[in-house]
Amino acid sequence: MRPKPKVLLEKQTGKNHRVLQIFEATELYAVFYDGKPINCRDYNPYLNNGTPKYIRLTYVYKSSAVGCARRLNTKFKTDKFAVYKMQPAELVLPEPPKEAVAASGKKTKRSTSNK
Repeated sequence: MRPKPKVLLEKQTGKNHRVLQIFEATELYAVFYDGKPINCRDYNPYLNNGTPKYIRLTYVYKSSAVGCARRLNTKFKTDKFAVYKMQPAELVLPEPPKEAVAASGKKTKRSTSNK
């Protein structure tokens, strides 16, 4: 049995009385292909306006990620889909202060001049 997650934020959305909850997650798992991060979509090539459905490949529970990798390995007749535990976390948004970026030696703006 899975432990009851700790609710961090909760908000009622719209007029339909739905509640959006943000939970604390202790770990995050992702399905990789051949050791590389991937994205996956499902679509019908015979429909002109067929909108692709993107398949979820990141999970809070290891068992869910393992199940997804097993299904993909079976479907594609391979053993190259695997599950990786995602650590450490790197802050992407909000962006780090410009002073911290400058101190790290990384360029903040792309040069647009042609010499």
